[in-house]
Amino acid sequence: MKKLLCILLLTISYQSFAGWYQCYTYEGKLAGMNVHFYLQLREINSKSPDSIMVSGVYKYDKHNTPISLSGYLVNKKHLSLSELSGDNEVTATLSLEWSDNKLINGTWTGNNSKRFNISLNQIGQLIDTNPKGINPATEIMMGSSFKNEYLVGVYDKLQIDNRAKMLELRIIDKKTNELKYSIDFRDHGMPVGNVMTVIFANAYVSESADGQSKSIEMMQDDGRMGTEFYLNYDAASDSWVVEE
Repeated sequence: MKKLLCILLLTISYQSFAGWYQCYTYEGKLAGMNVHFYLQLREINSKSPDSIMVSGVYKYDKHNTPISLSGYLVNKKHLSLSELSGDNEVTATLSLEWSDNKLINGTWTGNNSKRFNISLNQIGQLIDTNPKGINPATEIMMGSSFKNEYLVGVYDKLQIDNRAKMLELRIIDKKTNELKYSIDFRDHGMPVGNVMTVIFANAYVSESADGQSKSIEMMQDDGRMGTEFYLNYDAASDSWVVEE
């Protein structure tokens, strides 16, 4: 809760008529293992006009646990990223060459100096910086996950929309990649998943030790700052219930 509200406060100064999401999704290999990367280009670095702030998450497809990334795109061609633990400690650095948003190649270097190659191909994008632009449905992994499930938001932007929004939240089994639940927001009444400046922070989970009590805190585009609502897991009916 506190973490989500802190991120929300950073959102206020960046709000505008159009949205702020410029996201790219990739699949490929890291150290020979299948991975998916989700990168968001943010605002220009005020201390260095040639660099753009980047936020992201990635996952090894074998484990499906989101790993946070933070760094910069320099001169529109070099990505310098830090891999972060849950405590925001740097666990590795990534040095990547960016080619027209389509291809990424480079290296991952761990704190133990082990180095592995990375090769990625773009498979999707979400561009929300033009109020008149459109964008087909794109899957974006959320940065928070349960012990046994991870979350994917399905976003789109229609011509009638000023900003992109989350159409659906998918809750997927980490071990099997099986879709366990799908929560549809098309009839929710307010746009969902587009309040946070960092797109990966639009869903924040909490879970009891035994996994029977689960909750997802989300934001909806209601008023100047947005309002929060919750998706609570009902173990008896094996379903998710919206609580305003």
